[in-house]
Amino acid sequence: MRSLFRPMGGFFFQCILAAVLMVLVGLAADVKAVDDTVIFLDPGHGGEDTGIVGGGGLTEKSVCLDLAKRLKQKIDERLGYRTYLTRGEDKSLSLDERAALANNHRATLFISIHLGAFPDQRYRGVGVFYPAGRFHEAAGRPQPLPEWDALQATHRETSKALAGKLHHALLRRFPDGGDLGVHALPLYPLAALNMPAVLVEPAVLSRAAEEEKLGSESVRDALAEGLFEGVDLFLKNGVAGERP
Repeated sequence: MRSLFRPMGGFFFQCILAAVLMVLVGLAADVKAVDDTVIFLDPGHGGEDTGIVGGGGLTEKSVCLDLAKRLKQKIDERLGYRTYLTRGEDKSLSLDERAALANNHRATLFISIHLGAFPDQRYRGVGVFYPAGRFHEAAGRPQPLPEWDALQATHRETSKALAGKLHHALLRRFPDGGDLGVHALPLYPLAALNMPAVLVEPAVLSRAAEEEKLGSESVRDALAEGLFEGVDLFLKNGVAGERP
């Protein structure tokens, strides 16, 4: 009986050890996936460039920075990815500098946060934009972009997918807030980025009612939560249901 017990015991131990190693390998893979994900958040404008200024004096640069900081905190605390801001304070930063920061850090994705502006007060809500192709046909005839837009060309479909996820999440959180859609535009700053990149405008600052809402801490946090949900959805599903 003892002679049978020892081999079985050894075999059982080996199975347990193998199972433990598989778990550890799986955990290591998860850690690597997190370590390899770098998110860049770009608060629009800054410094002397105030961006849009609402009728009540609220500036685009201040709201964008606040939203980016809130979003970064949510990602840091709940997802654990490495997250950077192109600017963490009220300072000016050129478009080239913003792109260089993200490219040099080999970012996984780039989200530029802005606010909308329209003369017509009827326009309201969420608009999300991703880089168009080499020829933008919205104006009725091809408009070639500079040669360096080839960097973004390989990420165009993924950028479109990221825009869709952010748009979906924000509308789900603000179903009655207005929808300005998802659009491809010849966005020159984003074209120089070697990663999926979008520009999101979660509200229209030129609309008096939206400016008033943007002054609320709870509304800003809800907007940041919507952006967070879009990022989380994109990173979990990516294109065709896979992590990008």
